[in-house]
This record gives sequence, structure tokens and C-alpha cells, in this order.
Amino acid sequence: LGKAVGEDGSASPFTAACVVSNPYDINASNAMMRLGLGPLYDRVLCGGLVRTFSKHLEAFKRRGDLPTWDRVSDAHTVLEFDDRHTRRVYGYESVEHYYRDASSANHLPSVTFPVLQLLARDDFLLPPCFDSYRRLSEKNENVVTVI
Repeated sequence: LGKAVGEDGSASPFTAACVVSNPYDINASNAMMRLGLGPLYDRVLCGGLVRTFSKHLEAFKRRGDLPTWDRVSDAHTVLEFDDRHTRRVYGYESVEHYYRDASSANHLPSVTFPVLQLLARDDFLLPPCFDSYRRLSEKNENVVTVI
């Protein structure tokens, strides 16, 4: 949602928004999945992605330009799944480029209406330094961050 409200600018159908545990920088959040409870969460989330992919396998096969089931079913992390499948669906050259574009960091600064951003200090998917969130609130008076 954080990315969407920033991308749409004044054309957004929203007049206000609240984002919770916003992935401001998905590359950094992905790195956090290697620490603490992250690996367990990563495996569970990846398993769900693979199961969802398998339910829609025939539709993906019809596209013809996506990796085979063997390549996707062997993914053990969200990063692997996104590299083998998601970035290809959306035409990104690399998973890093996909994550950079999917992050709200480049989009929230242009929000033109009130956005409340709620973050938990102990959210294991967010980098421990919240300076980037604070700086965003300083750059754009429409964005208020509560940690």
C-alpha cells in the first residue's frame, strides 16, 4: 500500500492511508530474514508461495516464458522464489531491481495526502535502524511515522 499511494500521487483514489509494518526497503527486509526468527518465517512464506504457484501452474505454463515447475518448486526462500519466478513475471532483470522498485522508499516521498505509518520496534523484518522512516517524515509532512 505504501508504494501504491506514492505511485498514484494526486490521482490516487485514497484521501488518507495507514500502512502497518511497511516494507520501506525490501532488499534490507529480505536481509533481515536471515536473522533470528527470520529463517523460519522465510521457509513458511516460501512454502505458501510455492503452493500457490502450483495451484496456478497451468496458467503459468500457457505463458511459456516462465521457469519450469522443477525450478520454482525447489525454492527454499522468498528470495529464491522471487528470483526464479516473480521478477520474471513482471519483467525485471534481477530480483534486486524488482525489490528496489517494489519498496515504498522511492514512492512515499511523493504522497500528497495524510499517511500514517505504524512500525513495531521489534518487527524482525524491518532493519533495526529506523532513521530512513524518520527522515521520510521530515521530508514529507503528509507522512507521519509512529514506532
